[in-house]
Amino acid sequence: MTRRDVILAAAVATATMVAGAEVAGCNAAVSGTGGATSDRPAADGPTPSPTTGTTAVAPLPPPAPPPPPRIAVFGDSTALMTSFGLAQWLGSTGRGIYVDGRVDLGCGIVRRGIRRDQLGQGPNNPVCQHREHHWMEMLDRNRPDLAVVQIGPWDIIDHQLEGDPTWRGPGDPVYDAELRREMVAVVDLFATRGTHVAWLTLPRQRVEVGQAPGSESAPGTDPARARRFNELLHELPTLRPGVVTILDLAGWLAQPGVDPEIRPVGIHVSFETTHTQAEQWLGPAVVDAYEASWDARRRRNEPANVDGAGGAGRRRE
Repeated sequence: MTRRDVILAAAVATATMVAGAEVAGCNAAVSGTGGATSDRPAADGPTPSPTTGTTAVAPLPPPAPPPPPRIAVFGDSTALMTSFGLAQWLGSTGRGIYVDGRVDLGCGIVRRGIRRDQLGQGPNNPVCQHREHHWMEMLDRNRPDLAVVQIGPWDIIDHQLEGDPTWRGPGDPVYDAELRREMVAVVDLFATRGTHVAWLTLPRQRVEVGQAPGSESAPGTDPARARRFNELLHELPTLRPGVVTILDLAGWLAQPGVDPEIRPVGIHVSFETTHTQAEQWLGPAVVDAYEASWDARRRRNEPANVDGAGGAGRRRE
């Protein structure tokens, strides 16, 4: 090795030792574990924590609350009576915007075939056959974020399905399969427009509306039929996860003294009690169901439903 090479190697070694000492001194000063405090000016950036030496990070702000939902009601005459109180409650509280849905008197979920009750027998209401067209028309026109579905009294009476001579009702496997198929079809219909479904359980039809519970002439008053209808309803969140919430109207009404006050005739709420139902239970339950579905979509990073100002396909997020 030449004299020049020796001098160069010594210079490199000295520079490396000096740089390492400076780095070690800076690390010791920042961490608080020893070493002289650097008298260099502090660099711009987050302030180190005095106790841990880690950089303090400001907490993220909470997510913005969802906008007031557009809410519509779909179903039969029970849904019609419910809608009056819900619309009034939404308007007075400002927690949502009521928009028109679709109710058809005398319609159930099962549409085809013949039905009978204590008043006689005959075909299902013909208007029920066109549910997809009528309900989709209102979805496209009014773009609800959430659809409240209330229906069922016509589904728990006796039915003869198309091409089947046997009278059947809830609890019969053949009839249950048809009822389940139609329930899923309803949820799928709303899902095509991104509308979350809040489906109300079916309260038992009280004896006052028929001749005797479970009798052939008044099968709709058999509590077992309403229970089976609700069991099928409770399958929907598993069959169609994330797009339907079951709200237990039947359970709320079953509290001591509530049902006779809210449904004096045993089927519908009255004009006098529809607002009471909305104030005491339904209104908050419906809005909570929407907010829960909105939050779940946000966490899954999915788009929410169409907004109130745009056409179909425009999204809130």
